[in-house]
Amino acid sequence: MKQTKDVVLINAPSQFYSVDSMGNEMQTDKTYSVGLAYVSSSVKRAGFDAGFIDGNFYRIPVDDIVEQVAEQRPEAVGMNVTLPNLSVVLETARKIKDSYDPLIIIGGPGATLLHDKIISHDSIDVVVRNEGEITVPKVLSGAELEYIPGITYKKNSVAVVNSRSEPITDLDSLAFPDTSIIPDELKETGIVSMFTTRGCSNQCTYCSTPQIWDRKIKFRSPESMIEEIDNYRRDFELKEIHFLDDTFTVSRKRLNAFLDAYVASGMHKDVKWRCLSRINTVDEETLIRMKDAGCYHISYGIESANEDVLKRIRKNITPEKAKDVCEMTSSIGIKTKAFFMIGFPWETEKEIKETLDYAAALDVDRVGINIVKAYPGTVLYEEVNRMFPYTSGFSSGIDYKGPEKIQQCLNKYAAIPERSCNPYFSTQELLGFAEQGFQRFMENRGEIQ
Repeated sequence: MKQTKDVVLINAPSQFYSVDSMGNEMQTDKTYSVGLAYVSSSVKRAGFDAGFIDGNFYRIPVDDIVEQVAEQRPEAVGMNVTLPNLSVVLETARKIKDSYDPLIIIGGPGATLLHDKIISHDSIDVVVRNEGEITVPKVLSGAELEYIPGITYKKNSVAVVNSRSEPITDLDSLAFPDTSIIPDELKETGIVSMFTTRGCSNQCTYCSTPQIWDRKIKFRSPESMIEEIDNYRRDFELKEIHFLDDTFTVSRKRLNAFLDAYVASGMHKDVKWRCLSRINTVDEETLIRMKDAGCYHISYGIESANEDVLKRIRKNITPEKAKDVCEMTSSIGIKTKAFFMIGFPWETEKEIKETLDYAAALDVDRVGINIVKAYPGTVLYEEVNRMFPYTSGFSSGIDYKGPEKIQQCLNKYAAIPERSCNPYFSTQELLGFAEQGFQRFMENRGEIQ
Protein backbone atom coordinates (compact mmCIF):
# COMPACT_ATOMS: atom_id res chain seq x y z
CA MET A 1 0.00 0.00 0.00
CA LYS A 2 1.37 3.44 -0.89
CA GLN A 3 2.13 6.04 1.75
CA THR A 4 -0.63 8.56 2.41
CA LYS A 5 0.41 12.20 2.54
CA ASP A 6 -2.65 13.68 4.12
CA VAL A 7 -5.79 12.74 5.99
CA VAL A 8 -8.97 14.50 7.02
CA LEU A 9 -10.46 13.40 10.33
CA ILE A 10 -14.22 13.76 10.75
CA ASN A 11 -16.20 13.94 13.97
CA ALA A 12 -19.49 12.75 12.49
CA PRO A 13 -22.80 14.16 13.75
CA SER A 14 -24.28 12.10 16.55
CA GLN A 15 -27.91 11.10 16.86
CA PHE A 16 -27.53 10.47 20.58
CA TYR A 17 -30.67 11.49 22.40
CA SER A 18 -31.27 11.37 26.12
CA VAL A 19 -34.00 12.62 28.44
CA ASP A 20 -33.84 15.97 30.19
CA SER A 21 -35.06 16.81 33.68
CA MET A 22 -38.62 17.06 32.38
CA GLY A 23 -38.47 13.75 30.55
CA ASN A 24 -38.20 15.30 27.09
CA GLU A 25 -35.92 13.78 24.47
CA MET A 26 -32.93 16.01 23.84
CA GLN A 27 -29.70 15.96 21.93
CA THR A 28 -26.59 15.80 24.08
CA ASP A 29 -24.50 18.89 24.70
CA LYS A 30 -22.23 19.80 21.85
CA THR A 31 -18.64 18.89 22.58
CA TYR A 32 -15.46 17.84 20.81
CA SER A 33 -13.92 14.39 20.40
CA VAL A 34 -10.98 13.89 22.76
CA GLY A 35 -10.24 10.59 21.01
CA LEU A 36 -9.87 12.27 17.61
CA ALA A 37 -7.77 15.00 19.23
CA TYR A 38 -5.33 12.29 20.37
CA VAL A 39 -5.28 10.69 16.91
CA SER A 40 -4.77 14.08 15.24
CA SER A 41 -1.73 14.80 17.43
CA SER A 42 -0.29 11.34 16.77
CA VAL A 43 -0.76 11.64 13.01
CA LYS A 44 0.90 15.06 12.95
CA ARG A 45 3.74 13.84 15.17
CA ALA A 46 4.35 11.09 12.59
CA GLY A 47 4.74 13.72 9.87
CA PHE A 48 1.37 13.62 8.11
CA ASP A 49 -0.86 16.57 7.31
CA ALA A 50 -4.18 16.27 9.13
CA GLY A 51 -7.31 18.31 8.53
CA PHE A 52 -10.40 18.20 10.69
CA ILE A 53 -14.15 18.59 10.18
CA ASP A 54 -16.30 18.76 13.30
CA GLY A 55 -19.65 17.70 11.97
CA ASN A 56 -20.98 16.97 15.44
CA PHE A 57 -20.25 20.28 17.14
CA TYR A 58 -21.39 22.38 14.20
CA ARG A 59 -24.25 20.00 13.26
CA ILE A 60 -23.00 19.89 9.66
CA PRO A 61 -25.30 17.95 7.30
CA VAL A 62 -23.76 14.86 5.71
CA ASP A 63 -23.89 16.30 2.19
CA ASP A 64 -21.99 19.40 3.33
CA ILE A 65 -19.32 17.23 5.00
CA VAL A 66 -18.95 15.23 1.80
CA GLU A 67 -18.64 18.44 -0.22
CA GLN A 68 -15.87 19.74 2.07
CA VAL A 69 -13.97 16.46 1.79
CA ALA A 70 -14.37 16.36 -1.99
CA GLU A 71 -12.97 19.90 -2.25
CA GLN A 72 -9.90 19.00 -0.17
CA ARG A 73 -9.51 15.53 -1.72
CA PRO A 74 -7.29 14.04 1.00
CA GLU A 75 -5.76 10.65 0.30
CA ALA A 76 -7.36 9.26 3.46
CA VAL A 77 -10.45 10.01 5.55
CA GLY A 78 -10.78 8.94 9.18
CA MET A 79 -14.02 8.83 11.19
CA ASN A 80 -14.88 7.71 14.70
CA VAL A 81 -17.85 5.49 15.53
CA THR A 82 -19.53 5.92 18.91
CA LEU A 83 -22.57 3.69 18.06
CA PRO A 84 -25.10 6.56 18.27
CA ASN A 85 -23.44 8.08 15.18
CA LEU A 86 -23.05 4.77 13.33
CA SER A 87 -25.69 5.40 10.67
CA VAL A 88 -24.27 8.85 9.90
CA VAL A 89 -20.71 7.49 9.62
CA LEU A 90 -21.78 4.77 7.18
CA GLU A 91 -23.82 7.20 5.11
CA THR A 92 -20.94 9.70 5.02
CA ALA A 93 -18.46 7.00 3.99
CA ARG A 94 -20.73 5.82 1.18
CA LYS A 95 -21.21 9.32 -0.22
CA ILE A 96 -17.49 10.16 -0.01
CA LYS A 97 -16.66 6.97 -1.91
CA ASP A 98 -19.25 7.94 -4.52
CA SER A 99 -17.47 11.28 -5.06
CA TYR A 100 -13.91 9.90 -5.31
CA ASP A 101 -11.88 7.03 -3.86
CA PRO A 102 -9.85 7.90 -0.74
CA LEU A 103 -8.74 5.34 1.84
CA ILE A 104 -11.52 5.34 4.45
CA ILE A 105 -10.48 4.42 7.98
CA ILE A 106 -12.98 3.90 10.79
CA GLY A 107 -12.03 3.89 14.48
CA GLY A 108 -13.50 4.63 17.89
CA PRO A 109 -15.29 2.53 20.51
CA GLY A 110 -18.10 1.48 18.19
CA ALA A 111 -15.59 0.35 15.58
CA THR A 112 -13.89 -1.88 18.14
CA LEU A 113 -17.16 -3.50 19.16
CA LEU A 114 -18.52 -3.95 15.61
CA HIS A 115 -15.38 -4.15 13.47
CA ASP A 116 -16.38 -7.35 11.68
CA LYS A 117 -19.75 -5.90 10.68
CA ILE A 118 -18.54 -2.40 9.77
CA ILE A 119 -15.85 -3.75 7.43
CA SER A 120 -18.60 -5.47 5.43
CA HIS A 121 -19.78 -2.04 4.29
CA ASP A 122 -18.54 -1.54 0.71
CA SER A 123 -17.19 1.94 1.48
CA ILE A 124 -14.99 1.01 4.44
CA ASP A 125 -11.36 0.05 3.76
CA VAL A 126 -9.85 -0.32 7.24
CA VAL A 127 -11.27 -0.53 10.75
CA VAL A 128 -8.89 0.37 13.58
CA ARG A 129 -9.68 -1.50 16.78
CA ASN A 130 -8.92 -0.35 20.33
CA GLU A 131 -6.28 2.41 20.51
CA GLY A 132 -5.53 4.40 17.37
CA GLU A 133 -2.56 6.59 18.25
CA ILE A 134 0.02 4.07 17.03
CA THR A 135 -2.11 2.11 14.56
CA VAL A 136 -3.47 4.97 12.42
CA PRO A 137 0.00 6.37 11.53
CA LYS A 138 1.06 2.84 10.57
CA VAL A 139 -1.91 2.54 8.20
CA LEU A 140 -1.08 5.92 6.66
CA SER A 141 2.61 5.00 6.33
CA GLY A 142 1.95 2.60 3.48
CA ALA A 143 2.93 -0.51 5.43
CA GLU A 144 1.37 -3.74 4.24
CA LEU A 145 -1.95 -4.06 6.04
CA GLU A 146 -1.43 -7.73 6.85
CA TYR A 147 1.49 -6.76 9.11
CA ILE A 148 -0.33 -4.07 11.10
CA PRO A 149 -1.79 -5.34 14.41
CA GLY A 150 -5.09 -3.94 15.60
CA ILE A 151 -6.91 -3.57 12.30
CA THR A 152 -9.65 -5.31 10.34
CA TYR A 153 -9.44 -4.83 6.58
CA LYS A 154 -10.46 -6.31 3.25
CA LYS A 155 -8.27 -8.51 1.09
CA ASN A 156 -9.84 -9.50 -2.21
CA SER A 157 -13.21 -8.41 -0.78
CA VAL A 158 -12.80 -10.78 2.19
CA ALA A 159 -12.58 -9.42 5.74
CA VAL A 160 -9.27 -10.07 7.51
CA VAL A 161 -9.00 -9.62 11.28
CA ASN A 162 -5.41 -9.03 12.38
CA SER A 163 -4.19 -9.76 15.89
CA ARG A 164 -4.89 -7.16 18.56
CA SER A 165 -2.36 -4.38 18.94
CA GLU A 166 -0.38 -4.27 22.16
CA PRO A 167 -2.05 -1.96 24.69
CA ILE A 168 -0.30 1.36 25.19
CA THR A 169 1.06 1.02 28.71
CA ASP A 170 2.91 4.35 28.94
CA LEU A 171 0.14 6.91 28.50
CA ASP A 172 2.61 9.69 29.28
CA SER A 173 4.37 8.88 25.99
CA LEU A 174 1.38 10.00 23.93
CA ALA A 175 1.24 13.45 22.41
CA PHE A 176 -1.24 15.71 24.15
CA PRO A 177 -4.60 16.07 22.39
CA ASP A 178 -4.52 18.49 19.45
CA THR A 179 -5.97 21.75 20.75
CA SER A 180 -6.40 23.07 17.20
CA ILE A 181 -9.48 20.88 16.74
CA ILE A 182 -11.27 22.37 19.76
CA PRO A 183 -13.92 24.76 18.40
CA ASP A 184 -13.30 28.42 19.21
CA GLU A 185 -16.75 28.59 20.78
CA LEU A 186 -15.68 25.96 23.32
CA LYS A 187 -12.35 27.67 23.96
CA GLU A 188 -14.30 30.81 24.80
CA THR A 189 -16.14 28.90 27.53
CA GLY A 190 -12.78 27.83 28.98
CA ILE A 191 -13.96 24.22 29.40
CA VAL A 192 -11.91 21.20 28.29
CA SER A 193 -12.24 17.44 28.71
CA MET A 194 -9.44 15.08 29.74
CA PHE A 195 -8.78 11.35 29.99
CA THR A 196 -6.17 10.29 32.53
CA THR A 197 -6.69 6.51 32.58
CA ARG A 198 -7.53 3.68 30.22
CA GLY A 199 -9.17 0.42 31.20
CA CYS A 200 -11.50 -0.74 33.95
CA SER A 201 -11.11 -3.62 36.40
CA ASN A 202 -14.76 -3.71 37.48
CA GLN A 203 -17.13 -6.46 36.36
CA CYS A 204 -20.33 -4.54 35.50
CA THR A 205 -22.25 -6.68 33.02
CA TYR A 206 -23.53 -3.76 30.91
CA CYS A 207 -20.22 -1.96 30.38
CA SER A 208 -18.17 -2.20 27.18
CA THR A 209 -15.07 -0.40 28.50
CA PRO A 210 -13.06 -3.63 29.06
CA GLN A 211 -13.70 -4.60 25.43
CA ILE A 212 -12.57 -1.20 24.17
CA TRP A 213 -9.49 -0.96 26.40
CA ASP A 214 -9.04 -3.90 28.77
CA ARG A 215 -9.39 -4.74 32.45
CA LYS A 216 -5.90 -3.66 33.43
CA ILE A 217 -5.98 0.05 34.21
CA LYS A 218 -3.22 2.27 32.84
CA PHE A 219 -2.61 5.61 34.52
CA ARG A 220 -1.13 8.88 33.41
CA SER A 221 1.23 10.41 35.93
CA PRO A 222 0.17 13.51 37.88
CA GLU A 223 3.08 15.34 36.21
CA SER A 224 1.68 14.54 32.75
CA MET A 225 -1.79 15.68 33.83
CA ILE A 226 -0.46 19.00 35.12
CA GLU A 227 1.57 19.50 31.94
CA GLU A 228 -1.50 18.96 29.75
CA ILE A 229 -3.49 21.44 31.81
CA ASP A 230 -0.66 23.96 31.40
CA ASN A 231 -0.76 23.27 27.66
CA TYR A 232 -4.39 24.35 27.54
CA ARG A 233 -3.68 27.43 29.65
CA ARG A 234 -1.04 28.56 27.15
CA ASP A 235 -3.59 28.32 24.33
CA PHE A 236 -6.63 29.98 25.92
CA GLU A 237 -8.11 31.04 29.25
CA LEU A 238 -8.87 27.76 31.00
CA LYS A 239 -11.68 27.84 33.55
CA GLU A 240 -12.88 24.27 33.99
CA ILE A 241 -11.81 20.66 33.40
CA HIS A 242 -14.11 17.69 32.90
CA PHE A 243 -12.26 14.46 33.71
CA LEU A 244 -13.94 11.75 31.62
CA ASP A 245 -12.38 8.66 33.20
CA ASP A 246 -14.94 6.02 34.20
CA THR A 247 -13.62 6.24 37.77
CA PHE A 248 -11.28 9.16 38.35
CA THR A 249 -10.86 8.09 41.99
CA VAL A 250 -9.99 4.44 41.29
CA SER A 251 -6.43 4.78 42.66
CA ARG A 252 -6.22 6.63 45.97
CA LYS A 253 -2.44 6.93 45.65
CA ARG A 254 -2.57 8.47 42.18
CA LEU A 255 -5.47 10.72 43.16
CA ASN A 256 -3.66 12.09 46.21
CA ALA A 257 -0.50 12.69 44.18
CA PHE A 258 -2.51 14.66 41.62
CA LEU A 259 -4.31 16.68 44.29
CA ASP A 260 -0.97 17.58 45.89
CA ALA A 261 0.53 18.60 42.55
CA TYR A 262 -2.55 20.55 41.48
CA VAL A 263 -2.71 22.53 44.71
CA ALA A 264 1.05 23.14 44.60
CA SER A 265 0.67 24.58 41.09
CA GLY A 266 -1.89 27.08 42.35
CA MET A 267 -4.25 26.27 39.48
CA HIS A 268 -6.93 25.03 41.86
CA LYS A 269 -7.70 28.65 42.69
CA ASP A 270 -9.03 29.53 39.24
CA VAL A 271 -9.53 26.26 37.33
CA LYS A 272 -12.27 24.11 38.86
CA TRP A 273 -12.95 20.53 37.83
CA ARG A 274 -15.49 17.73 37.86
CA CYS A 275 -15.22 13.97 37.52
CA LEU A 276 -16.93 10.60 37.50
CA SER A 277 -16.47 8.42 40.55
CA ARG A 278 -17.63 5.19 42.10
CA ILE A 279 -19.43 4.84 45.40
CA ASN A 280 -16.88 2.43 46.90
CA THR A 281 -13.77 4.48 46.03
CA VAL A 282 -14.25 7.61 48.17
CA ASP A 283 -14.46 8.50 51.84
CA GLU A 284 -14.91 11.73 53.78
CA GLU A 285 -11.20 12.57 53.91
CA THR A 286 -10.80 12.03 50.17
CA LEU A 287 -13.84 14.14 49.33
CA ILE A 288 -12.63 17.01 51.52
CA ARG A 289 -9.23 16.92 49.81
CA MET A 290 -10.91 16.92 46.39
CA LYS A 291 -13.08 19.89 47.36
CA ASP A 292 -10.05 21.82 48.62
CA ALA A 293 -8.27 21.10 45.32
CA GLY A 294 -11.03 22.62 43.19
CA CYS A 295 -13.45 19.73 42.61
CA TYR A 296 -16.97 21.14 42.42
CA HIS A 297 -19.00 18.25 40.95
CA ILE A 298 -18.97 14.43 41.10
CA SER A 299 -21.18 12.01 39.18
CA TYR A 300 -21.84 8.55 40.63
CA GLY A 301 -23.24 5.55 38.80
CA ILE A 302 -25.72 3.86 41.16
CA GLU A 303 -27.88 2.23 38.44
CA SER A 304 -30.53 0.59 40.65
CA ALA A 305 -32.03 0.70 44.13
CA ASN A 306 -32.85 -3.00 44.05
CA GLU A 307 -30.20 -5.20 45.64
CA ASP A 308 -30.98 -8.20 43.43
CA VAL A 309 -30.54 -6.08 40.30
CA LEU A 310 -27.27 -4.64 41.64
CA LYS A 311 -25.96 -8.14 42.31
CA ARG A 312 -27.01 -9.39 38.91
CA ILE A 313 -25.22 -6.57 37.09
CA ARG A 314 -22.19 -7.07 39.39
CA LYS A 315 -22.15 -3.47 40.59
CA ASN A 316 -20.71 -4.40 44.00
CA ILE A 317 -22.42 -1.58 45.88
CA THR A 318 -25.54 -1.34 48.05
CA PRO A 319 -28.32 1.28 47.96
CA GLU A 320 -27.55 2.17 51.59
CA LYS A 321 -23.86 2.82 50.87
CA ALA A 322 -24.74 4.88 47.80
CA LYS A 323 -27.17 7.01 49.81
CA ASP A 324 -24.56 7.63 52.51
CA VAL A 325 -21.87 8.64 50.01
CA CYS A 326 -24.20 11.00 48.13
CA GLU A 327 -25.24 12.67 51.38
CA MET A 328 -21.61 12.96 52.49
CA THR A 329 -20.55 14.46 49.15
CA SER A 330 -23.34 17.04 49.28
CA SER A 331 -22.61 17.93 52.91
CA ILE A 332 -18.97 18.66 52.02
CA GLY A 333 -20.14 21.13 49.39
CA ILE A 334 -19.55 19.19 46.18
CA LYS A 335 -22.43 19.12 43.72
CA THR A 336 -23.59 15.60 43.00
CA LYS A 337 -25.32 13.75 40.17
CA ALA A 338 -26.52 10.14 40.36
CA PHE A 339 -27.07 7.95 37.30
CA PHE A 340 -29.63 5.16 37.10
CA MET A 341 -30.61 2.57 34.50
CA ILE A 342 -34.04 1.06 33.96
CA GLY A 343 -35.16 -1.71 31.62
CA PHE A 344 -32.86 -4.63 32.38
CA PRO A 345 -34.29 -7.74 30.67
CA TRP A 346 -35.49 -9.34 33.90
CA GLU A 347 -36.59 -6.10 35.61
CA THR A 348 -40.21 -5.82 36.72
CA GLU A 349 -42.33 -2.71 37.14
CA LYS A 350 -41.99 -3.07 40.91
CA GLU A 351 -38.19 -3.03 40.68
CA ILE A 352 -38.20 -0.08 38.28
CA LYS A 353 -40.45 1.94 40.57
CA GLU A 354 -38.26 1.02 43.53
CA THR A 355 -35.36 2.69 41.72
CA LEU A 356 -37.44 5.74 40.77
CA ASP A 357 -38.67 6.16 44.37
CA TYR A 358 -35.09 5.97 45.59
CA ALA A 359 -33.86 8.47 43.00
CA ALA A 360 -36.64 10.94 43.78
CA ALA A 361 -35.68 11.02 47.47
CA LEU A 362 -31.89 11.02 47.04
CA ASP A 363 -29.86 13.99 48.32
CA VAL A 364 -28.22 14.95 45.03
CA ASP A 365 -28.38 17.96 42.72
CA ARG A 366 -29.36 16.05 39.60
CA VAL A 367 -30.24 12.55 38.47
CA GLY A 368 -29.82 10.84 35.13
CA ILE A 369 -32.22 8.03 34.27
CA ASN A 370 -31.13 6.05 31.23
CA ILE A 371 -32.74 3.24 29.29
CA VAL A 372 -30.68 0.04 29.38
CA LYS A 373 -28.82 -0.72 26.16
CA ALA A 374 -27.07 -4.03 25.50
CA TYR A 375 -23.75 -3.25 23.81
CA PRO A 376 -21.91 -5.91 21.78
CA GLY A 377 -19.21 -7.72 23.71
CA THR A 378 -20.81 -7.22 27.12
CA VAL A 379 -22.16 -9.92 29.41
CA LEU A 380 -25.55 -8.21 29.25
CA TYR A 381 -25.53 -8.38 25.44
CA GLU A 382 -24.97 -12.13 25.52
CA GLU A 383 -27.64 -12.52 28.17
CA VAL A 384 -30.19 -10.54 26.16
CA ASN A 385 -29.38 -12.52 23.03
CA ARG A 386 -29.96 -15.77 24.88
CA MET A 387 -33.23 -14.59 26.39
CA PHE A 388 -34.69 -12.58 23.50
CA PRO A 389 -32.69 -13.03 20.27
CA TYR A 390 -34.90 -10.62 18.35
CA THR A 391 -34.34 -7.62 20.63
CA SER A 392 -30.65 -6.96 20.21
CA GLY A 393 -27.65 -7.70 18.12
CA PHE A 394 -26.24 -6.50 14.85
CA SER A 395 -28.15 -8.78 12.50
CA SER A 396 -25.91 -10.53 10.00
CA GLY A 397 -28.73 -10.18 7.51
CA ILE A 398 -28.53 -6.39 7.36
CA ASP A 399 -27.41 -4.97 4.02
CA TYR A 400 -25.36 -1.85 4.73
CA LYS A 401 -25.57 -0.35 1.26
CA GLY A 402 -28.72 1.77 1.40
CA PRO A 403 -29.92 4.62 3.65
CA GLU A 404 -32.93 2.61 4.79
CA LYS A 405 -30.63 -0.23 5.85
CA ILE A 406 -28.28 2.18 7.58
CA GLN A 407 -31.27 3.35 9.61
CA GLN A 408 -31.61 -0.22 10.85
CA CYS A 409 -28.10 0.08 12.27
CA LEU A 410 -29.14 3.20 14.14
CA ASN A 411 -32.25 1.48 15.45
CA LYS A 412 -30.11 -1.31 16.83
CA TYR A 413 -27.63 0.90 18.62
CA ALA A 414 -29.13 4.35 19.17
CA ALA A 415 -29.19 5.76 22.67
CA ILE A 416 -32.94 5.17 22.63
CA PRO A 417 -33.23 1.84 20.81
CA GLU A 418 -36.15 0.86 18.63
CA ARG A 419 -36.76 -2.10 20.90
CA SER A 420 -36.00 -2.24 24.58
CA CYS A 421 -34.06 -5.06 26.23
CA ASN A 422 -37.04 -5.70 28.47
CA PRO A 423 -39.84 -8.06 27.34
CA TYR A 424 -42.41 -6.37 29.57
CA PHE A 425 -42.04 -2.76 28.44
CA SER A 426 -41.42 -0.93 25.17
CA THR A 427 -38.84 1.82 24.89
CA GLN A 428 -41.60 4.43 25.00
CA GLU A 429 -43.03 2.91 28.16
CA LEU A 430 -39.60 2.97 29.77
CA LEU A 431 -39.20 6.61 28.73
CA GLY A 432 -42.53 7.26 30.43
CA PHE A 433 -41.19 5.76 33.65
CA ALA A 434 -38.07 7.93 33.33
CA GLU A 435 -40.18 11.05 32.84
CA GLN A 436 -42.19 10.26 35.96
CA GLY A 437 -38.98 9.76 37.91
CA PHE A 438 -37.54 13.10 36.77
CA GLN A 439 -40.72 14.96 37.59
CA ARG A 440 -40.89 13.51 41.09
CA PHE A 441 -37.23 14.35 41.69
CA MET A 442 -37.76 17.95 40.56
CA GLU A 443 -40.94 18.28 42.61
CA ASN A 444 -39.12 17.06 45.72
CA ARG A 445 -36.49 19.73 45.11
CA GLY A 446 -39.18 22.39 44.72
CA GLU A 447 -38.07 23.21 41.18
CA ILE A 448 -41.48 22.47 39.66
CA GLN A 449 -44.91 22.67 41.23
